[in-house]
Amino acid sequence: MTRHIDLSALTWRMGPAPRQPFTARPADDRRAVRAWHPARVPGAVRADLAAAGLAPRPETPEDIAAGDWADAVDWWYEAQLLAGRRSDEQVVLEADGIDDRCAVWLDDRLLAVHAGMFARQALPLSPWIDAAGPHTLAIRIWGTGALPRLPNPPWRRLVRGALRLTGVGTEYFPDRMATPHAPFSFGWDFAPRIFGSGVWDDIRLVVCRGAYIADLRATPEPLTADDPAPVRWRVRLAWRQFTGTPVAVELEVAQGDVTHKVRCDVTTEDVSPAELTFETPPLRRWWPWDQGEPHLCRVTVRLLGAAGPLDEASLTTGVCTVRREALADGTPWRFVINGRPVFLRGANWTPADILPGTVTPADYARLLVMARDAGVNFLRVWGGGVRERAAFWETCDRLGLMAWQEFPLACAFLDHHPRTAAYLAALADEARGAIRSLRHHPSLIAWCGGNEINPRRERLPLAALAEALAQEDGRRPWIPASPSDGDVHQWNVWHGFAPWTELSEQAPPFMSEFGLQALPDAATVAEMFPAGAPQSLFAAAWRARKAQPDKLRHYAGPEMTASLANAIRLTQRVQAAALQAGIEACRIRREGGDPTERPCGGVAFWQFNEPWRAVSWSVVDRAGRPKAAYAAVTRSYRPLLIAAQFPRREYRAGDIFEAELWLVNDLPPSKPGFPAEDGALTAEAWLDDRRVWAADTARPGTGAYRLGAMRAALAARPEALTLRLLHRGAVVAENRYDLQVPLPGPQPLANRLLRWLADRLLAA
Repeated sequence: MTRHIDLSALTWRMGPAPRQPFTARPADDRRAVRAWHPARVPGAVRADLAAAGLAPRPETPEDIAAGDWADAVDWWYEAQLLAGRRSDEQVVLEADGIDDRCAVWLDDRLLAVHAGMFARQALPLSPWIDAAGPHTLAIRIWGTGALPRLPNPPWRRLVRGALRLTGVGTEYFPDRMATPHAPFSFGWDFAPRIFGSGVWDDIRLVVCRGAYIADLRATPEPLTADDPAPVRWRVRLAWRQFTGTPVAVELEVAQGDVTHKVRCDVTTEDVSPAELTFETPPLRRWWPWDQGEPHLCRVTVRLLGAAGPLDEASLTTGVCTVRREALADGTPWRFVINGRPVFLRGANWTPADILPGTVTPADYARLLVMARDAGVNFLRVWGGGVRERAAFWETCDRLGLMAWQEFPLACAFLDHHPRTAAYLAALADEARGAIRSLRHHPSLIAWCGGNEINPRRERLPLAALAEALAQEDGRRPWIPASPSDGDVHQWNVWHGFAPWTELSEQAPPFMSEFGLQALPDAATVAEMFPAGAPQSLFAAAWRARKAQPDKLRHYAGPEMTASLANAIRLTQRVQAAALQAGIEACRIRREGGDPTERPCGGVAFWQFNEPWRAVSWSVVDRAGRPKAAYAAVTRSYRPLLIAAQFPRREYRAGDIFEAELWLVNDLPPSKPGFPAEDGALTAEAWLDDRRVWAADTARPGTGAYRLGAMRAALAARPEALTLRLLHRGAVVAENRYDLQVPLPGPQPLANRLLRWLADRLLAA
């Protein structure tokens, strides 16, 4: 039987070595390491240094700066492999991600030199590993000061100045474009500049017999529209042969308590890679959590020789089809899952820590459960971050959360990524590695070229990515860039100082970014500033934590400056109202129900989480504490939503309050938990403790429906509008609108002109 040995359980150590050039034949300078220290794998150099007391934990800007010396030297990681191998066994080392330039040794033998953060390395250790052992596995990692740099000609300095003038270039670091690496590591407007060098992803030994399955692609194709449905499996199998000759391939598919096995003979013409087709009896489909159950199946492929198994490989996947179609306006933003159009209620996902290798499966589970519990059914894995790890995708699979993965191209603005043959080849290699790692996950519904890049200026990198996808996946939608093709990043609000109320007037076919900064919870603020937080957000310490105080004051109002407690309360309050406005403006235009001239296929706010305790756009801070916007999003993202559209202004006694009321249903008729067919539904509107409107309504199908209009005279200034949908007296949907949230003044003319200029420059 094939065995997988997790190397994270080994006793690892790490130590610094002098910088040496990154070449195809680097020197083994382990003797230059003067002191070795305990290490964790997966992990990061900075985390290991902090654990050893050699550098501060990277919590504060000052602590991060104090550890920057780690980038100027190189690092060795070492562990003892105590077990050897039997004479009939083969051993392969699989490393899913090492950041970034590295060389791997077994004892004193150089096995490989690699540049790139995201592609798996598979390195045969036989015949240099013997039965006796022990053997030393050593990995040399170049400090990130060795990463390539782009030249800084006058035109790049001009670009930086132009972007700062328009207010979008405060985090413009051209070096992040020089290599396919996690862009946010170079610094962003919500994260500091810090690199996660180290063995950041899983690493293991594969012990097999006569062959090693190097690549397995198992694509399920339902043969009918039914659920369950019989499935045709298209299997692409690549292997390295050591001894014996393959005579057959066996496919085993297990779902629940049922297992199906199918065998296909291999002829002498079937050489690696081989493409084979199998059919299995009906299997249950994988569905997003709000559409059904996320049924999974375990697929095992065995390569058989005349004397028995040569190797086997397994993966967990799901029977799920996905395509992207045109909405009624012609834009391609209708996502169809298993033949059913599904509206995407989304959020942007950033790396869960500034050192991505330190994120644990429990960390992923906690955040992703919070996302699902907030009504989110879709996550956009942002292109400024990382190719997310297996634990992230496995959790999405189990929870029924859809996601798309972006490649590491982000925010080139007026610049562009390199067009050299070397860069394009490196990008394609990294892309192929990422695709092979993720393509079996049913939760992955699309690939995207990157974040806020110009498809025309980036045509060569995008062509390289599209070609890699055609070779390695080819069955999922390809989105060249976000935004593109009608997708909108709405930053006139916030960066352009436009009133947040503009979000309630948005009508794009898809809106994948918008949001407002808000301070984190008071307990998180206390952790950020152990000696006491500055009371003014204009203090340098707050700016170092990424606060943008002019914008915070503009949106939260002058009362924000009265105290830090006021700043926390008011910035969170206005963030909650703004996200509610943007989300519901999109949801009431979903297809189905009442006709709309401007249909919408989905929405994703910026941002769900954050990698560092900061002042950011997140609704859950780095400590895991939700902001007020989390509760607002939870109301606005309920699959069954009752919503109101009304003028956002300051209301006083004697005014007339008018609103248009909507019922939005994202659930299919078959989804359990929806009110039974019998019994009427009643919709109610309350201004504070006074019911001002009520109407009976029929059970809605999937879609958005106008319930009617309400009009009420105000006897006093109201605090809140509350909407309820009742079934036999029980509340099945509820929503609330803060009517005393701060309202900013009109957008300053200068900011309007600068945003107009920025939008046109970035689209040029």
